[in-house]
Amino acid sequence: MVRMTWNELKAARAGDSSVEAAYAAASLAFELGERVRGMREERGWSQRELAKLTGVTQPAIAPPNPSSPRPNADASPSTNEKAKPETHH
Repeated sequence: MVRMTWNELKAARAGDSSVEAAYAAASLAFELGERVRGMREERGWSQRELAKLTGVTQPAIAPPNPSSPRPNADASPSTNEKAKPETHH
């Protein structure tokens, strides 16, 4: 097995549609997590409070830990409805 630098690995994978799709999905998940955290903090809710309001466990709300299982985006569709941003007209 040949060792590659990070830049060599990136260059070797450039244009790979599966890598690009995975990157896009990870970026979207990160942005969504940031928005949810921001809305939660604006309302003064703890992770535990948001979890209770949305019917999930607190670990499902917490930021992912590299050693923890991957979150399931389909786990609670109700999170979307209960944590909608407030709109002002």
